[in-house]
Amino acid sequence: MSESEPGISIRRSTRRKWIVIAVLAACWLAGLALRWEIRTRWWAYRLAQVETPEERAYYFASLASVPDRAVGVAAGLLEHPAAEVRLAAVGVLNRARGERVRNLLSRALSDPDADVREAAALGLALHHEAAALPTLVEMVHSTAEPAALAAAFALERVGGPDAVDALIRAAGGHPSLAVRAQAVDSLGLLGNKAAVPLLIECLRDERPLASRTAADRALERAVGALGTNLESLGVMPEGGAVAPPTLADLAARALHRITGEAFGFRTNDPPERKANVIRLYEQWWAQHKGS
Repeated sequence: MSESEPGISIRRSTRRKWIVIAVLAACWLAGLALRWEIRTRWWAYRLAQVETPEERAYYFASLASVPDRAVGVAAGLLEHPAAEVRLAAVGVLNRARGERVRNLLSRALSDPDADVREAAALGLALHHEAAALPTLVEMVHSTAEPAALAAAFALERVGGPDAVDALIRAAGGHPSLAVRAQAVDSLGLLGNKAAVPLLIECLRDERPLASRTAADRALERAVGALGTNLESLGVMPEGGAVAPPTLADLAARALHRITGEAFGFRTNDPPERKANVIRLYEQWWAQHKGS
């Protein structure tokens, strides 16, 4: 005897109901599994679209709260045309870990914006120093000036004999004067006596520099944020931004930091006085190189 039409309809209706429930459950599970992917993509999209610093800070904080989940979207933001967006992407990456993060930060060392490059260098130095050191040593000798500048800054933060050796070689032989200057300044901040002979030699290089080192730019930004003029504090090189210091000026400052002796070196002094200062540093090195 065949089934009645009402019974068939009930079963079909029940089957459809369970199918709908299964589909909804699958959608819910998919949404649960992809919730962070959806959230981070939305936050990254909004970060790239907003115009005010306050809004950008909000979406940056959202991404930075889940840095390891946001690596993929941060990689995309590194390609954004706005430097402030790329800087935010590096900020997110600096809070994450892993080989992919290290590779992305290494790539950011070639960014056209100095702030982005230095932020990436700082992240590599602070969180990936052992793994990143060979890459940084290679990059500091690269003829690509932006990457070499950022690598020199990163090596300053990494420190250690290998970093010092790489900086000494860059300060003495890099084709870019800006890279030499950054390496000289970094050596002074590291305070390693092994750099003294090279720095003494740099006292003879009076070529003017077209840009400031990372430390000087950071100081200028910090003091500017306080509304204070650097020159009034006596830390702005003579002539201000119009006449940047020479490589010899930076070498003298680095030697002062390492040796504790200034000897009054200035590039506008008579040649005899500058030669005398060089002799004094050579005497200092002869007395202290074995200690």
